Amino acid sequence: MKNITLALALLIGFLSYGQKDNGTITLLDGSVLTGLVKATSSSFKFKANKNDKAVKYDHATATSATVTNKDNEVLKYEFVYVDYQEKPLLLTVLREGFLTLYGEFSTHFYAGGMGMGVGIGGGMGMGMGGSSSTYHIKRATDKMGQYYIAYGYIPKVGFKKVIKSYFTDCPQLQEKVEKGEFKKDDFEAIVLFYNDHCAPK
Repeated sequence: MKNITLALALLIGFLSYGQKDNGTITLLDGSVLTGLVKATSSSFKFKANKNDKAVKYDHATATSATVTNKDNEVLKYEFVYVDYQEKPLLLTVLREGFLTLYGEFSTHFYAGGMGMGVGIGGGMGMGMGGSSSTYHIKRATDKMGQYYIAYGYIPKVGFKKVIKSYFTDCPQLQEKVEKGEFKKDDFEAIVLFYNDHCAPK
């Protein structure tokens, strides 16, 4: 199954929102906090020690965080500015390089029973309604991240249009997409190809 590693990384990152693990938070001034870190959808919560009161850090005070969970998996999060909204997105770093690949994963729930609605297929009670994932890319020299692809909903900009407009500095990559050698589901391989063949050395 293609991109299973990325899907699992996104899911792990999403599930980690509910717990505090050992980690670090890098602040805007470059200083680093070490302790217990919880990533939410738009901020970090930090405790120097287990019994301390949690302190919130968002894009106004922090740039990134690295968390090591109980399975010894290291997850990195960064605030990334994009051109379609004022505040930056808090994204999971999936592939780091001159061109970095970021992921954003969300799960939507529906409620049923007690007059609250009916689930998919007529089932009652609380259940999962569906999920979506959005990927962004950003060169080390760019100030803004670029929307890349999405799953779970229909994006406003298609995959090939993004390839054509963003990768003007990598014609061999554009050619591979046009020939069908790289398709939407190869989004991770595309980032790796760019970093290997088109990124500055």
